[in-house]
Amino acid sequence: MRKKVTDQMIDSRRLGPGVYVGRTILPGAHLNLAVRLVNTTNREQKLSSDTFLGPLLSVEKASSQSEDRTVFLTKEETE
Repeated sequence: MRKKVTDQMIDSRRLGPGVYVGRTILPGAHLNLAVRLVNTTNREQKLSSDTFLGPLLSVEKASSQSEDRTVFLTKEETE
């Protein structure tokens, strides 16, 4: 029996001097996805394809009919 695939999140963090990854929601089946990074320096920076972007947190989508917005909660926030 296969496990249910859930969305996951990488939280914002510093990857190196002046290089940051923003909080990113990833679909359950994530392979070869583009993730946005920001380089706050004026120098070109290169990351290898196996750069660790951060731990994955399981999230679930929570939406409210009264508000026009979607919120993602980590499993820890729902327990």
